[in-house]
Amino acid sequence: MKRLFGGILIATGILLMTTSGLCTGYLVISYFATGGVFDLWLALFPAIIGGVPMAVGAAFFTWGRSLIRLARAEAERPDGPA
Repeated sequence: MKRLFGGILIATGILLMTTSGLCTGYLVISYFATGGVFDLWLALFPAIIGGVPMAVGAAFFTWGRSLIRLARAEAERPDGPA
């Protein structure tokens, strides 16, 4: 069950990081491509707003990976004393 939940968390984390990263990248690149006046707040605004879902996605990915490693370690461990 830990492997299944870990895999779901990894998939969710990858999807969150990918979608928010692509959206943030598109907004930042389009801001600079339009030749707008450099304003640090306007340039960092999409990165700040998109950074929260990316951080949540990274946390899900890390949590899922640790669950899968824990499940593998439990499967390799003998069940009882010999």
